[in-house]
Amino acid sequence: MSNWLVISVILLGLYAALRILLGIFFANVYELKTLKLQKRTAKPAQHHSFSILIPAYNEGKSIQDSVLSALELDYDNFEVIVINDGSHDDTLNQLRALQLKYPNLVIADQANGGKSVALNNALINYAQYELIMVLDADSVLSADALTKMNRYFQDRRVLAAAANVRIKQAPHFIEYVQRVEYFVGYYLKNSEIPLNMEYIIGGIGSCFRRDCLLQAGGYDSDTVTEDIDLTMKLLAYYGNTAYKFVYANDVIAYTPAVHTFHELLNQRLRWKYGRFKALIKYRTMIFNLNPKYSLSLSFWKLPKIWLEEFLMFLEPGFICLALFCLVRYGDFSTYISLVLLYGAYASFAVLNADKLTLKEKGIFFLTAPMAFLFLEVVSLVDYLSLLRCLIHQDAIFKQESSWEHVER
Repeated sequence: MSNWLVISVILLGLYAALRILLGIFFANVYELKTLKLQKRTAKPAQHHSFSILIPAYNEGKSIQDSVLSALELDYDNFEVIVINDGSHDDTLNQLRALQLKYPNLVIADQANGGKSVALNNALINYAQYELIMVLDADSVLSADALTKMNRYFQDRRVLAAAANVRIKQAPHFIEYVQRVEYFVGYYLKNSEIPLNMEYIIGGIGSCFRRDCLLQAGGYDSDTVTEDIDLTMKLLAYYGNTAYKFVYANDVIAYTPAVHTFHELLNQRLRWKYGRFKALIKYRTMIFNLNPKYSLSLSFWKLPKIWLEEFLMFLEPGFICLALFCLVRYGDFSTYISLVLLYGAYASFAVLNADKLTLKEKGIFFLTAPMAFLFLEVVSLVDYLSLLRCLIHQDAIFKQESSWEHVER
């Protein structure tokens, strides 16, 4: 029995280490590819036109910063469309005041229908240009976002591109945890592109070809996470071998962190519900031999998501097992290795990050050894979210679309 316990801990440690090392390797492979793309498209042949869609519901506290960040982008061919989804605060009044200064700001005012309905309204009735970029009303874009995003769509096979999302400010612990998580998570996203298994084009700063969106039917309204659902809908419709779903790691967008553990739990519960709904809805892609899907997506990435949720359910048992072995055998090598590996992972993520001051990079490097602890906080939130999903399974099958707000 004791040998089995030791072997189990060693295998789990090896799995975690291998996952991190492979993540670092393939992330760096994609970073190099991105650098080559930047050199090759320094003077792009095409200057695509963009329609930036900003759905808003009661966003009076942040709407001006978000819209101004879009209106003042360093690019020529674009329009900004804000969809006011029946807000009860002063969102619409602020938008009309901005429109007096910026005549190119388009306002779509509609009765409350949900985020997906708002986006479809803008996509079908207002957007004029070939590329659609989506931005949350509490988030902002870096000034060169469109210039850099344009480079990725020089390749006609690119159907969708995710932006690199960062936390705006993190003065407190729970906010800093999210900042580290975003850096590490989006750095890991680099590793998925060379293996062709990207399945989430996140909503903030994401970009799509308008004709492809329309042909696939736009956004569905039976979801609480429209970005995950849309990505999987496009994957199911077009596949990912003839078309590309990429990560534009040099296109930076900023979003606020949630401020309390309770808010973080509610946010991640919504995300987990939405992901489960999308995975069940598009379950036919799993183990699908259709050549339009890459084997890495249908036979590895999508099944692995379910496996990781199952392993997460067993995680308390693994932790107890690991603690028992630690006390029983006094061997700290596995834990030290994990701390060092996660620290190295976080350091790589920051080392390759642009638009960070030396002070910000210094703070990240100093706290890198704590990355394992920070990510365990997120794991706890994910575990509690999983339990709530299992308890309220019926909610996964409800057809609904709702707004999520971050307290600021």
